[in-house]
Amino acid sequence: MKSNQLKELHTKTVEELNRELRDLKAEIVKQENARVHGKLKNTNLIRETRKDVARVMTVLHTKTMGSAEAVVEKVEEMAVKTEKKAKKVAKKEAAAV
Repeated sequence: MKSNQLKELHTKTVEELNRELRDLKAEIVKQENARVHGKLKNTNLIRETRKDVARVMTVLHTKTMGSAEAVVEKVEEMAVKTEKKAKKVAKKEAAAV
């Protein structure tokens, strides 16, 4: 995948990325079949297609989950909420005893 194609991935919607992912996985199956039957001369194509699948999955993941910083923020917020709930439960249990 060339760098301009990689930049194009970032502009695509989630639906388009899912379609691209499905097409690439189908291409891998075709390439594997051709390799098994001795029709694929350049077996490196399978490797390149797998890398393209990983690239698409990475872009798809960042679009669905947001940036890494946003994910870390969400996890920290959840940890703070959980800690507050745990303190409330501990207070109630202490009061009940």
